[in-house]
Amino acid sequence: MMRLYERHAHYYLSLAQSSGQDWQLLDAEWEQVRRAWFWIVKQGNQQLICEYVEAFYPYLLLRGLWQDALEWTQREFEIHRKWQDDTAQLFSLMRLAEVYDKLGNTRQVMLCCNQALTCLESVPAEQRKRLEIQIRLYLGTAYLTSGNTTEALALYEYARRLARNIDDWRSEFIAMTSQASAARRLGNLQQAKKLAEQMYTLAVKHRDHKSTALSLQIKGNVLLDSGDLRRARQVYQRGLKYARLAGTYDLEIGFLYSLANLARTEGKLSKVIELWEEALQRAGALGDKVQESDLVGGLGDIYLEAGDLERAIQCFEQNLIAARQTGNRVMECGRLATLGQAYHRQGELEKAAQYYRQALQLSCEIGDLQMEARILAAMGNLADDRNEKQEALTFYEQALQLARRIGDERLGADIR
Repeated sequence: MMRLYERHAHYYLSLAQSSGQDWQLLDAEWEQVRRAWFWIVKQGNQQLICEYVEAFYPYLLLRGLWQDALEWTQREFEIHRKWQDDTAQLFSLMRLAEVYDKLGNTRQVMLCCNQALTCLESVPAEQRKRLEIQIRLYLGTAYLTSGNTTEALALYEYARRLARNIDDWRSEFIAMTSQASAARRLGNLQQAKKLAEQMYTLAVKHRDHKSTALSLQIKGNVLLDSGDLRRARQVYQRGLKYARLAGTYDLEIGFLYSLANLARTEGKLSKVIELWEEALQRAGALGDKVQESDLVGGLGDIYLEAGDLERAIQCFEQNLIAARQTGNRVMECGRLATLGQAYHRQGELEKAAQYYRQALQLSCEIGDLQMEARILAAMGNLADDRNEKQEALTFYEQALQLARRIGDERLGADIR
């Protein structure tokens, strides 16, 4: 019997290794794969555990199986630590940081990144700088989420200089992407636009379609934020062509999403739904459960804007269930907040308050100060509608303090 279980375990490993990331081959067998995994763990087969993590980690991420990814990668890390293999520990820590980021656990992302930095000396010199860039960018994003803007921007700039020093244009491009996203998030649209143009120049110079598409996506987002809808559409349409040339479905879905947002700004809700459903169909066909779930939630946002509250609530509840099943606390927090908003608009104020309180608690637990500030502002609006003026003022003051702390000028202006 033991040999039979072992043959099964090796069969599923070879299936993952030979699938060429055609993960639909694994979907029908997933429960059997998990049984094989539990048997391997029970047997204490450390080498096979590590091979399973290496082979199945991309599948776990694509399917949004965050809790499985966390448990598997933690076991891998403990094995490498027991073996005193610093290089292997480093890669396990980087995987763990990625999973904790998906789960919205900013503190654990920081811990993993800082621990990974201590393992860098074990890595061959030619790899060391590139890995350091990747780790510091992850760390910067964690600091940005937690509201430490100064530290985040310093880490992004450090990573960019490091990439330049080793003449690694791809790593420099990734660092610039982080800088541009941070600038846009903080309301510094001129800086974000300047960075997007520099990224475009770099990508075109190296004839890289995927990077060109990404730079155009960021530029289009900035133009949309600044109200230049005509140029934003032109940039998005160009970017979509590059994304399709590069064969990057995630960027293609991203451009469909961006074009839908632009149509939403213009009030063309039928066009928004058409583009959104195209993106949803694309994600479903490719088996990307994470994108599919995100798009369902986004469709709820559209229905909310259109005033179709029942459909919006259905989408949000579906998205909330998926977030809880996968352990994605960031998504869970966002959907609790939008459910609060939907029930607020429906006039069910007590139900709205319940969802807002859950969202606020979760935003504090995951350390997302921007989300916390926005929820506090929404709770202020709700209290105002309930004629609880003093409570509304308290919520607004707390939201304004957080907005100033994290440098969110747009939210601060909205509250004022």
